[in-house]
Amino acid sequence: MNEPLLSRISSSMLKDGLSPAQEMISFAVTCDSYSNGVISADDLQLGMCKYLDESARRSRALSEVIHRVKEPPLSEVFTECTIMTVDAVLRSPKFIRKNLKVTSENNIKIDKGKYVKPDVAIWRGDKIVGVIECKTSLGRARKEWENAFNERIKIFESVGINGNSVFLFVASETSWQGFSKDDPRTFNTLFSLCPKGTWFGGGKQGEVRLSDKMNQGCLKKLIKRLEDL
Repeated sequence: MNEPLLSRISSSMLKDGLSPAQEMISFAVTCDSYSNGVISADDLQLGMCKYLDESARRSRALSEVIHRVKEPPLSEVFTECTIMTVDAVLRSPKFIRKNLKVTSENNIKIDKGKYVKPDVAIWRGDKIVGVIECKTSLGRARKEWENAFNERIKIFESVGINGNSVFLFVASETSWQGFSKDDPRTFNTLFSLCPKGTWFGGGKQGEVRLSDKMNQGCLKKLIKRLEDL
């Protein structure tokens, strides 16, 4: 668990004769710097956004060459980025003695023949103590996201996970109204990394990059909530 993230990534890829992309190396170094207490949560949040921007730009550059019109899928990149971030947090001085670990998309049995897969699960021993559900944006689900998230909470509660430890983490508020400032769940269980007018690597409608305009303190507030686990 205490082995640097960059070492783990490089070792895993080396087995297949591969090497990580430069943006992954840079973000892994950022994660390791946070876990060592060298940089702040705000610096880690900026590192997240830069990694997401650069990953999107890399995908789009290839799409342009091969004449792919559709936007490359970004949801998996955001989930992976969140896992790397949580991994760094759990290795940091405030968390290291909590004996927590992070995994992704494990099959959790909820009924006979039925399973649920948390995007990001935080464990203490063999028990899940926290869940982070990741979304690039809620634009397409602007009318349904709340009911859908509440249903997910009920499912997680049915297998013994505290509903107050289930978090929704959204990359950008572009194409929906964002979480209400008057909602007590905002920056308590509902978190948005960047405000309206932002998109991964910038957007076709004039949106700026995620790293250009962030919801300051978002990650710091999420980390504060994780301290309660």
